[in-house]
Amino acid sequence: MKIFHVKGGELEEISEAEFYEGDVYVVDAGITIFIWRGKESTIDEKFTAAWLSNKMDMERKDYPHVITCEQNEEPEELIELLGGAPKVKSGGTPGFLKTVEGGIEEFKPKLYRAIGHEEFEEVELSRESLNSDSALVLDSGLNIYVWIGRNASSMEKFEAGRIGRKLDSERKFVPQMIVIYEGEEEPPKFKELLK
Repeated sequence: MKIFHVKGGELEEISEAEFYEGDVYVVDAGITIFIWRGKESTIDEKFTAAWLSNKMDMERKDYPHVITCEQNEEPEELIELLGGAPKVKSGGTPGFLKTVEGGIEEFKPKLYRAIGHEEFEEVELSRESLNSDSALVLDSGLNIYVWIGRNASSMEKFEAGRIGRKLDSERKFVPQMIVIYEGEEEPPKFKELLK
């Protein structure tokens, strides 16, 4: 087992499971790779951990399973692996996004509606924007959700998928694209963003 601290866009190996709540860590257990995200960690650290873990994953023949967990929501398997819950301290290392007006530039989620061939418009980030006659894309940074209304036209479905793939290809890191059909169970993060 190896433990890595996500620092400055790279993985730095550490010897103990002492984590900062403002940071992200990767625990490589061979068959399983765990990504631990502190409650105060930054979007760039989360991106880096996801991207580097996927890279580690793809380099192996056996394709290990990648599990992401939040601080205080560690799976039992990780706790056993570490010999107990990780020791968590306040603070952390700064992310590598540029600093703006004394704070870190955070990613702002956006919701887009497909309106024509390679055309889309940004709409209000709320549940009211979901319409059975439309196909929308919610860009949360780490994940790109493509929501398909039950009455959406073939063109709208196609264009929403195109928007999702375009956003995906523009990223330095690899976000996960998740397709949701109206009426299906929605991922918790998607529901949280559209309160």
